[in-house]
Amino acid sequence: MLKELAEVLGSKWGLIGLGALLLVSGGGKKAVRKAAKGVIKAGLAVSDSTREYVAELKEQTSDLIAEAKAEKNESQTHAGINPEPKKSKKKDKEPKTVD
Repeated sequence: MLKELAEVLGSKWGLIGLGALLLVSGGGKKAVRKAAKGVIKAGLAVSDSTREYVAELKEQTSDLIAEAKAEKNESQTHAGINPEPKKSKKKDKEPKTVD
């Protein structure tokens, strides 16, 4: 009989039934509430840590991209691949005004 009880409590439905039993009993509500708050606090802590990590990762990635672009432009300029843009030889003609 104990073996069968252990099998039932070890199953998903057994855990759900045990949780329902705790909710129905007077002290069970407080225990479940306390456990739920603990789970929520842990979730919030993980969420905050994840946000900080992602923000740092974004900053490091944007720094790397900026450095890579700067190095690429510098190497191209030194190699003569990307010289300074030449100014147009054409002068903008102003329209003639009749006085």
